[in-house]
Amino acid sequence: MFVLVVAHAGVIRGAPQERRDFLDRGILGVRPAYLRALARHRRTLRQKNALLRAGVEGRAAELEAWNERLAQDGADVTLARRLYVRELSEELAALAGTFLPPDEPVGLAMNDVIAREPELLAAAGQAEPEREAVAQALGRRMRAQASREAAFGQALVGPQRDELELTLAGRDIRRFASSGQQRNALLALKLAKVELFRRRRRETPVLLVDDVDTEIDRTRLLRFLEHVGGKAQALLTSSKRDLFGTPPRNSLFYRVEKGLLTGGETPC
Repeated sequence: MFVLVVAHAGVIRGAPQERRDFLDRGILGVRPAYLRALARHRRTLRQKNALLRAGVEGRAAELEAWNERLAQDGADVTLARRLYVRELSEELAALAGTFLPPDEPVGLAMNDVIAREPELLAAAGQAEPEREAVAQALGRRMRAQASREAAFGQALVGPQRDELELTLAGRDIRRFASSGQQRNALLALKLAKVELFRRRRRETPVLLVDDVDTEIDRTRLLRFLEHVGGKAQALLTSSKRDLFGTPPRNSLFYRVEKGLLTGGETPC
């Protein structure tokens, strides 16, 4: 059994780190070996930041060694995220019509070193560039930003600074989409993540959606449950019982009150 905690509103409206975390959790669900690459990058990043905070004067060789290692580790993270975004985009294209008008497609794109150096894609014939080419690009940018990194005392180049950009009909979803459109897009993201997991792992996850009433109104919720029904088990929490209306068959309701769990009854 795999438990999948699906996307929350912060993925759309929150800080870039929330979107990076969304990607990393999704990748771990379909490619558990990614944990090693992510852990290596975070460990190397901590070491470089410690050196930058301590001061790099007279330690150029040591800094270059950390840069080289961080570029290699960062290339693995960058390429893994790009692959996941591409796969997630394919699932979104198949699902979006269920929740979004045809003229409001949700778009995903990584703003990373590859996006900032288009020649990498051109050299690869528009396919993803080779790992070594990405690592070299990261290394060049680290050296170019060396003085700023020393001044700030932290690494300013690498996947820890990348951004997942979301658009609706080609426009920034945070700036131009209404709250209702954002909720629709979030719901589509949730289901795309589920479908990608099912296709890659050939398993049905258990979905955990906390405080569902903060993100989904009754109509969207019932469409969500209808789509998920038969594909995964969903555990949803809410303070509003009437939000669920007439839920799908085989639903169970539990009540938590004063620390006690009661119920388990089927809806009327």
